[in-house]
Amino acid sequence: MRSAERIRLFIEHLRSARREQLDAPDTLDGAAPARAAVAPDEQLAARRIADAVEQVLGGLPARQVEAFRLVREEGCSFDEVAARLGCTEMAARLCAHRARASIRHHLGEVWGVAG
Repeated sequence: MRSAERIRLFIEHLRSARREQLDAPDTLDGAAPARAAVAPDEQLAARRIADAVEQVLGGLPARQVEAFRLVREEGCSFDEVAARLGCTEMAARLCAHRARASIRHHLGEVWGVAG
């Protein structure tokens, strides 16, 4: 499987897991719903990508990281991000864009993926 395809699958996996988490009904016994099995090589690839993303985020300005996390992990709109960061919607969009561009660039360098 090509690196670009692994990255795309990993991102889709994160989005899907987040949607499942938000949409999952609470169970009476408090048990988490069963999850589909993921192949070990896919788990390893996902972990490596997640580690690389965290490494990139660690080197970015705090506002970019916050904007990225609010949009990607919490599903906030850019209006909500702007309100939390105390900036305009356009500035929030720019912060998130710059974080995504940095991640894309770094992953391209590491795995030879055109971004």
